[in-house]
Amino acid sequence: MSRIEIVVHPYAYELLQSRTDQAAITGQPMIERPFWYKNTETGQLYYDLFGCVGWPTEVSETSNGLPGYVGIIGVVKPKEEGKPIQDAAFQLLAEGESKDVTSMFEMITAMRKEYGFGLHPDLLQAWFGDPERHVTTIALFNERLIAKGGERAAILIIPPNDFYVQHSFDHYMRSLM
Repeated sequence: MSRIEIVVHPYAYELLQSRTDQAAITGQPMIERPFWYKNTETGQLYYDLFGCVGWPTEVSETSNGLPGYVGIIGVVKPKEEGKPIQDAAFQLLAEGESKDVTSMFEMITAMRKEYGFGLHPDLLQAWFGDPERHVTTIALFNERLIAKGGERAAILIIPPNDFYVQHSFDHYMRSLM
């Protein structure tokens, strides 16, 4: 059973067109979509949900390495109207860690099922992380997922914005300050 349900505005197309026109006229960089998500247990509303992956560190002769991390983050939609989407807060909804990459993928499939995977074509389809690590493990795991649930069941790992920028750690740290 999913903790998340999709909420669609009764005049979704008209609202989207109105917001698109307003953004074009005012030079607004982002627009709010005419649908959002609701946590069925808490009533909390979200503009969107995102999955993230941090891979385990390398194991060496001197260290067993650190575990990897998976999480789902919700972009909180305030209940009061008129607050800009750019001012949205983030909320950690689910997380897990493991030193085993396959176990991390199993956590991802369980988490995304629990948090509404399939309610919308883009919801938790792609997870932000380093797409160049563990490619073979991802491919083999996805092969089994696709055999069970079709192509849409695959886990996609995509790079975050500015992932390939030089000095990206410095860039990310400054954006947090």
